[in-house]
Amino acid sequence: SSLKNAQKRLQKTLKLPESDVMTEDSDTEGNAEATLVKEIFATDPLIPDAVYFCSIEPPSLATQNAMEAALKQLQREDPSLRVNYDSVTGQTVLGGMGELHMDIVKSRILTEYKIDVDLGPLQIAYKETIEEPALDSFQVEKEIAGSKQSVTITLELLREQNELFSLDKSGENASNLNSLRPRMLHVIRKGALSALERGPRVGGQVVDTQIRLHSITIGRGTADSFVMAAVAQCVQKILTTVGTRLLEPVMALEIVAPSERISAIIADLSRRRATINDVRPKSEHNKVIYVNAPLAELSGYSSVLRSISSGTAGMTMQPCGFSNMNSNDEVRAIQKAQGFE
Repeated sequence: SSLKNAQKRLQKTLKLPESDVMTEDSDTEGNAEATLVKEIFATDPLIPDAVYFCSIEPPSLATQNAMEAALKQLQREDPSLRVNYDSVTGQTVLGGMGELHMDIVKSRILTEYKIDVDLGPLQIAYKETIEEPALDSFQVEKEIAGSKQSVTITLELLREQNELFSLDKSGENASNLNSLRPRMLHVIRKGALSALERGPRVGGQVVDTQIRLHSITIGRGTADSFVMAAVAQCVQKILTTVGTRLLEPVMALEIVAPSERISAIIADLSRRRATINDVRPKSEHNKVIYVNAPLAELSGYSSVLRSISSGTAGMTMQPCGFSNMNSNDEVRAIQKAQGFE
């Protein structure tokens, strides 16, 4: 394949033994250079975050497995489609780029897999981030089938955009953390990061937040699954205590319209919390407006634009990140997400 040929070319460039090149069928750990080869070929394409989500339900329990298989195949073909299981609601949740995207997914499942799924209401995919750093210690104990399960842990949440999980090996923490086996570190990390998938305010993914482990004591005979759940529970408690704020998806728009319509379009955009970045001539009679606007303010905007411009304007729109919200907009977003608006 082209991947294997590229691996061979890189192997020659780095002068690595063939056995050190990591391939999909290889179990060899290799050395640092071999790991580099694997990492180079493991990079993922840049896929924008989902800006909308909705639940998806099969018409019957009998078609649940078939629906899940269909979604897996669609994800392989369309990496921008996100599929998650919400353990709180017990629902399968789709994430995507908009209403049209979700409609296409539903249509394909019906036409290609003969499953007439139901989609829940489309909701904006807000994210959450912590207000300030916080550190706390917890002890979680429980007896399961006559076996005592025990975890004592000290964790800290920090504002950080790069690393999601780190170890504080300063001072007296060093001996505690150095005694952890790699397998147990993996269990702890997995539990910690799972807690960031659902924030305390609207259930949005928690971002720009690092979990720092200071120390952990695990009782003899404690199951990995209990450790993972205990770590996740501790992170969730800190998130609830310290509080999070919402980040809303923002769209970049390019609007082309006749020059005489520009003022009316900009006036409408200003009422939608938009930021006008630039207005440039497009042709003798047209101009283009470059603008960023919150997704929450753009529901039905294409129809509004047609009305304002009497059908003479056109636009393109794509996600361009997430931004902070003021307190009033945040309250409205939470009320809407909770079904009170």
